[in-house]
Amino acid sequence: PFDPEVVDPNNQLKESRIDHVMLYVYDKDKLIRTIFYNNPSITRGMPTAFDGLEVKPFGTETGGIFTFDLLLSPGRYRFVMLVNDPQSYYEAMNGTIRDPQKIYLSQILANSPDVSIRKYDDGVQPRIIPMTGQAMLTIPKGNDDGTPKTVTPSIDLERVFARVELILTTADRGLQDYL
Repeated sequence: PFDPEVVDPNNQLKESRIDHVMLYVYDKDKLIRTIFYNNPSITRGMPTAFDGLEVKPFGTETGGIFTFDLLLSPGRYRFVMLVNDPQSYYEAMNGTIRDPQKIYLSQILANSPDVSIRKYDDGVQPRIIPMTGQAMLTIPKGNDDGTPKTVTPSIDLERVFARVELILTTADRGLQDYL
């Protein structure tokens, strides 16, 4: 008898799962900070900081909201976030940062091997859905006593790809015999 292998896709490809975020902070058109934030529950296989890249864990709140700490001088900044982006992960692991004028979200190829079960230990990012977000943020002057003001912006993320689930069976119409 045919016994199909059943895997719960929600444990492998959560549509809202965030493993890491590459944050690019621009002052006008100049890239001033590049920070790789990772999920604090992932302890192995994450990059280390190098000149031009900070690496920090992000915080999490209920409802899938993630938070991060960043100190900036007063002014207006553009934040560009690449979430679960394989290219950003590999660049951070290899000690490189792409040209700040050519920031794009890399693509998951349809014929790429299924690495959804792999962990980061072997240097391969699991196949999870990339997202992107962008916002203009104004950082106000500090308080009169010299302490900085806390800004709590909301930057919405948008999935770049949609997950399509296709289930095939080798059973005949009566579900009695398997081919």
